[in-house]
Amino acid sequence: MLDGHAMVTYVLPGSEAERAGVLPGWELASAAGYDVASLIATLAADPGGAKDPPAAAFQLERSLSAYLSADAGELWRFEFLAEGGLREIRYLTLAPLPTATPGNISPLDLWKAPRRIGPGGGIGYIPVNSGFGMTVVLDQFAQAVRTFANCQGLVLDLRGNVVDLDLIQIPDAPIWRENPPGTLYTNDATFVYSINVHSGSGPWGIELGVGLGIAGWISSQAGQSLGTVRTHSETLKLAINPRAEAFVGPVALLIDETSGPAAQMLARGLQELRRARLFGTRTRGATPPALSLPLPNGGRFEYAVVRYLTSGGQSLENGVLPDVEVSRTRSSILSGHDAALDAAVQWVQAGGKISDRNTGPSIRSRKGKR
Repeated sequence: MLDGHAMVTYVLPGSEAERAGVLPGWELASAAGYDVASLIATLAADPGGAKDPPAAAFQLERSLSAYLSADAGELWRFEFLAEGGLREIRYLTLAPLPTATPGNISPLDLWKAPRRIGPGGGIGYIPVNSGFGMTVVLDQFAQAVRTFANCQGLVLDLRGNVVDLDLIQIPDAPIWRENPPGTLYTNDATFVYSINVHSGSGPWGIELGVGLGIAGWISSQAGQSLGTVRTHSETLKLAINPRAEAFVGPVALLIDETSGPAAQMLARGLQELRRARLFGTRTRGATPPALSLPLPNGGRFEYAVVRYLTSGGQSLENGVLPDVEVSRTRSSILSGHDAALDAAVQWVQAGGKISDRNTGPSIRSRKGKR
């Protein structure tokens, strides 16, 4: 979504859309008989309780994607508005995204590959569009860091990484049940923090994504953390475990409203540590994992059971502000540019310096200056 319009922002290499000549910057006018502008207007009228602009934009994008999804193999008629208002009609057979299956969880959509960018390919670009899949995402990330070890800098793209800080009920299996409350462990898919919520239906755990593992590959200083996870009875410090081959050059992170809570935890944590500079737009915020209880009147009472705080004591409920705010525009997409990525590349080329004062002002502190 871009300013209330459904826009093609990326075309998967080797896809039928690429072979049919679909280009970034084209606006989607209709799909399989749906008038997209009318559908957007209908969905925007009911944002599902999301009032904050980034959250409302994300909810609208997800709702539209749900309407325009179908089984692989179906042939759909698409109508696009190209540059200058020229109408382009394409008949495309729907296909699944490239996937990988980590452990025993559902397949992950991994639709972008790391590559070298910038003049002479001197900067490594690593898309992190999935936060689950310990054995897949971290292996691919580690391989990319090793490949780009001699690069001038790295750009991590956290846009599209929608992973939440989810509360899950731990299965009745010894490998899970033997972790007492307050234990951080892995389940082949993500980091899990075992907690005690006294719900009568436990045990429970909170999934933290793979941000801790990623942080260890780009933060070489010992004793640092991404913050704390707190319950009513336990506090876990999210300590970063530096890797021997950790990247030591400048690191830029790309964020927007599609960067989920786990990605926000990584972005804000590295921003506070002055290990990364953030480019893009404000994220949609991260609400704490919660449980609910039935009420006598038929309603439900929802209450948070876990709270995440950064090392600086901030929550993510109001989102994460980039150090450099850069919004996408249709003109830049049509010209083949990604404004946030371009700004990140320019910063790395200029030396990638982060000043002592650049710790990413919170939304609360900015409001206080008005």
